[in-house]
Parts: sequence; structure tokens; C-alpha cells
Amino acid sequence: MKDIKTEKYWIRQQDNLEFMKEIESNSIDLIYSDILYGTGRNFKDYQDLKCDRKIIEEHYIPRIKEMHRILKPTGTIYLQMDTKINHWIRCIMDDIFGYNNFKNEIVWDYGGQSIKTDISNKHDLILRYTKSNKYTYNTQYKPHTERSKKEYRHLVDGKMCARTKRGDKFYYSPLNEEGTNITSVWSDIGLLTPSSKERKTVDYATQKPKELLERIIKASSNEGDTVADFYMGSGTTGDVALELGRKFIGCDIGDKAFEISSNRLKITLDKYL
Repeated sequence: MKDIKTEKYWIRQQDNLEFMKEIESNSIDLIYSDILYGTGRNFKDYQDLKCDRKIIEEHYIPRIKEMHRILKPTGTIYLQMDTKINHWIRCIMDDIFGYNNFKNEIVWDYGGQSIKTDISNKHDLILRYTKSNKYTYNTQYKPHTERSKKEYRHLVDGKMCARTKRGDKFYYSPLNEEGTNITSVWSDIGLLTPSSKERKTVDYATQKPKELLERIIKASSNEGDTVADFYMGSGTTGDVALELGRKFIGCDIGDKAFEISSNRLKITLDKYL
């Protein structure tokens, strides 16, 4: 077992179930985890679970119970996966967090090349639940496209506005310069390409873009809050959390994941703090 604990972050190489048992109840503001997807594949950096309901439930039920215990009453949890096991995970989350605390099934439409012989799956799903009806949410915006900017071409009292017609009357709505409020479909954030700077710098098999984590962390936490990721992988969650002035708790059972994450967090801590 390897363990690093500083004032700003605490990470460990260990089975996440055992690690979570050491964490105080009601102490985490935000949990995000890019979980095991149940593909059965041996990725370059880790072995995935088999796509078997019994295996999935045996793995996730005790872990999600621990996530519920350590999350603050005002906290939010995001679990990311693809379409192989999301229906089983949704049932587990409903049982543990409560159906009424389900907030979104976010579709991350990351695009990519399609296949000719069938409908291509080109998205992940991110289940978002809260622990109660009082939770942190900071509105996030999707930047205006060039097309939408053209629609906001009408000036009213010096402000750019969109114009709509109802009957014989025109109505004007002011432009929010930050963009439009995000919906549950995120198609404006793409996968990391092999040539991207992020990919080249880190080089982890299932690495997620920092932009994706920035949206989640900004939306569901504030500066000084504690963000946790118990399937830490390449450490992107911790990297972004520190950059945004949060504290981080993370865990991964893999040697490479812990090594990459510990190096990233040290560099980020030295750079931003």
C-alpha cells in the first residue's frame, strides 16, 4: 500500500472499498468516478470487470453504500460509464441514494468515427445523484456557437438580444454573454486525441479530458470543498480540483495509476499553490 497525505490532497494505492472505510462520514462535498465499465477487457493499464450482473452488483453495492455514507448531506455524486451496465448501476443508485435524489443521466456525446455496418455507440453516460434536496449547484454555460451568435443580432437598450415573433408582436430576450445554460447532453467536449497535449503528457489508457472534469467540479462544488475520486486512474479529477482551489481525496488499486496521479498532483500543487 502506498499513501500520500498533504494539506491539500490525500491519495492511496489500495482497494477503494477498504480506503473508503477510513473516511469520516458526511465529509465529502463531491464524488466523481469514471468507474469500471464492465467490458471484461484487459486495458493497457487495468483489467475491467466482466459484464455479469452478479459480478457488477457484488462489486458496486458495498462501494456505493460507502460513497453514500461519506458524502455530505449537501453533496453530489457523478458516476461515469457506458451503456453496458448503466441500467444496473441506476437501480443500485436508486436503492441507495433514493429515486427522488436522481438528478440527471448526462450524455457525454464525444463523437468520433462511425462504423458502416451498424449504429455506432459514441457516448458515455454520467449518472448524477444528490444526497438530499439541498445541494450545491453553480450554473454552467456552453459557449455560443457562431450560428447562435448570429441569432443574437438585435440591439435593445444597448444589449444584444434574440428576437422571436408571437402573433403580430416581436419579443426580445437578452443574450447571456457566458453562453447558454448546459443541458443533460454534452456534445461540446471531445475525446482526447492521441496527438493532444494532455494525452501525450499523461498517457493513460482511459484518460478523460480536463474540460469534462472542470464542468463537473465547477457545477457541484465551491472553492475549499473536498472532491473525491475512488477510481482515480490518471488523476485528472485531482489535478483539476487542485487547480480550482478544492481539496482532493483519491484512490486507485493500480501501480501505474498511483504513480501518474502522484506525479501530476505534486506538479499541480507546486504550480498553483
